[in-house]
Order: sequence, then structure tokens, then C-alpha cells
Amino acid sequence: ALPISFSPERLASIAALQLALLENGARAVRKGGTLVYATCSLTTTQNEQVLARFLGSDRGARFSVLSLRDSVASLWPCRDGGVPGSIRFDPDEFGGLFVVALRRAEYSDEGVGKEDKIHPDKEESTATDRS
Repeated sequence: ALPISFSPERLASIAALQLALLENGARAVRKGGTLVYATCSLTTTQNEQVLARFLGSDRGARFSVLSLRDSVASLWPCRDGGVPGSIRFDPDEFGGLFVVALRRAEYSDEGVGKEDKIHPDKEESTATDRS
């Protein structure tokens, strides 16, 4: 198969869409929940750069990268991605994939319902658990 080539403008447009999808998906993740961002792209523009932009945003700052390397490498051949904790599968094995798992902080309250927030004047046990 021939490699697919995009113009810089098209690549930027695709990366902007991927960032919007990642940000939108992050809105649905509850405190302590996990979000997986995966692409079938090999470009750093669509992978590491999208991830860096997300993690640098207000919403993304509430997430941390979970390392997948140890759990996945024992099952499938992969290598480290450009962001610690991310992994890549080479085209020879899987057609080329980038995968990263993100954990939302337990203490974050951005994007959750009012009932999820812990009020400072009440005990923590009075917060509603939506699990």
C-alpha cells in the first residue's frame, strides 16, 4: 500500500478535529474514570501534538497519563510513543496505531453535575456517588 500524504492544511484540520473529539469525550469522564485516545495515524501531529494540546488545556489538566507499556507489551509487540506512557504499534504488526490512556483526577469537578461536587461546608460523605 502507498503511504497517504496530506497537505499541511489538511493535517492541521484533521488534528483540530481529533482535539475537539478528545475534549468532547473528556467531558463525559467521571472523576477517577479513564479515557483512551487512540488513532490509526503515525503522525506526531495527530498523536503527541494533539495529546500535548489537550493536556495543556483547562480540561486536559485534570487528566494524567496512565502507562500502558507493561500491560500491553507482554501481549503485543509495541514501542513507546512520544509521550511517556503512550504506546505505538508499528505498521508491520497492526497497520500503525497510537494509544494513550488518561485518568481523570478524583478531585476535579470541571464538567460534572452539581450533585458530584463536595461542598467545603459539608462532610465528604454527603457527596452523591454516581458510580
